[in-house]
Amino acid sequence: MSFRTKLIAVFASSLVSSPALALDIIFEYDSSSGFYTQERRDAIERAASHYENYIMDDVNVFVSMESVPGNVLFMAQAIPATHSADFQNDWRGTIVFNESPRWYSGIDESAVDNYDLFSTALHELGHILGVGPADTWLAQISNGYFYGENAVSVYGGAVPLGGRNDHWAEGVESTLPSTEIWQLAVFEAYGYYYPDVRRQYLTDLDLAGLADIGWTISSIPEPETWAMLLAGLGVVGVTARRRRRQK
Repeated sequence: MSFRTKLIAVFASSLVSSPALALDIIFEYDSSSGFYTQERRDAIERAASHYENYIMDDVNVFVSMESVPGNVLFMAQAIPATHSADFQNDWRGTIVFNESPRWYSGIDESAVDNYDLFSTALHELGHILGVGPADTWLAQISNGYFYGENAVSVYGGAVPLGGRNDHWAEGVESTLPSTEIWQLAVFEAYGYYYPDVRRQYLTDLDLAGLADIGWTISSIPEPETWAMLLAGLGVVGVTARRRRRQK
């Protein structure tokens, strides 16, 4: 049975109301930094909503958002504070953005012509959620390959790893859910750092890796719903998140 058919069928029927969403990613922005404008915060919130549309575990994830001026070696980095994946207690971590790149933080993916804040935040949030540091990720690695059952099913074999075994290897691709569209995987080692890589979304392989870590992944939306999600991610995602927090 493929990973797609094994996914738990609990995706909410309406993206706007999103009553079934359980994961809540809560950001605390560095008030002393002028980097996190409202537009940039919205891009980061959209990335968080992308995870919240798929992960059904009832967990709060607290993320401190910091920034540093230029002259550093990284564009962005995640510093997870929680490494064990019990999916019961609150998760915490920090994401640090380099202020020097010319970041694009808008909704229109066709307008991305430089470093994409949404795609980068999506990648770094994966590390906060355990891609790389979680015990359940590390337990499924051998000789530079990831052997998680769901990831192997999607990829067709053990998935090569890059970096310090905390990413898929450079060049690893997968399909977008419910489509035959191929894209560099979000958890791929270097692709999201390149300004010529366009807007990225979680792929089948990325979702499979999250399931192998231990997260409960929702069913994949039908193609029409997926298209609506991509087209309206900024409006739908942020609206749903704000409504949930007002309860």
